[in-house]
Amino acid sequence: MARRITFCAAVLFMLCTGAFFCAGAEPAVESSFERGLHAYRSGDWTSAVFMLRKAVSLKESETPEALYLLIMSEMYSGDYKNAANDCKTYLAQYSDTPYASYVQYQQGRCAYYLADYNGAVLLLSDFCHQNDGHEMYGAALYWMAEAFFAGYNYDAALPLYQRVVSDFAEDDKVPAAQYRIETIRQRGREEKLIYLLRKTSEEFLSARELYEKQLQEYKAKGLVTLQRQLKETEEKNAALLLELDAKEKKNDALQKQVDELKEQKAPAGQAAKAKSRGGI
Repeated sequence: MARRITFCAAVLFMLCTGAFFCAGAEPAVESSFERGLHAYRSGDWTSAVFMLRKAVSLKESETPEALYLLIMSEMYSGDYKNAANDCKTYLAQYSDTPYASYVQYQQGRCAYYLADYNGAVLLLSDFCHQNDGHEMYGAALYWMAEAFFAGYNYDAALPLYQRVVSDFAEDDKVPAAQYRIETIRQRGREEKLIYLLRKTSEEFLSARELYEKQLQEYKAKGLVTLQRQLKETEEKNAALLLELDAKEKKNDALQKQVDELKEQKAPAGQAAKAKSRGGI
């Protein structure tokens, strides 16, 4: 952190002394840069971007220092698209300058803020591989973790946050990293709870569906059984009715035979009675 402040102070000191200007620079050019520098110091990022853009557009003041300050002004103002373009220009023209690694770091941050999370991871990963021991190393790890976090890849983000906390305890990103670690752990607990709730709910719904299915089957079986019993009863009743009708017909036939026999016996009986009276 102290080295980071020292580096920024050195940049501002060199710019204030005008060491970056070419000999014989026009006063108007120097004025544009000085106004931009004054706006930068005051935190007036809009004015700083405007004046520094004007300054670097002129050959006399087209220096790596001025372009670096323009990039930083754009980053502070949230103009990440132009900052990304200027980072590419810087690295193409001034890759061997002391500020190149810092611009490379800012290029990764630009990708993050432009929601190019995969690009941010690649750029910041390259920065870390190429600048081991750099004062921005811990911050680069943090922004890589942020890119993974924004892309919902919490498993990749967590170890990076943990490394920031354990290996770069003095970095100003540590509190934010600790917060993210707790957030991820809390999310893990919530996801586990949601999983258990979902599983319990699914088991309950499955049991309920099985119960309702069995109930419907029971009702269906009961209805079928009742219908079968009713049909059997109706068939038995029909058979009994047929049997009763047959018996009634049989009784009628027997009754008819009895009546016929009675009619046949009646004359013979009368003759016997007459004969009997005549014999007395």
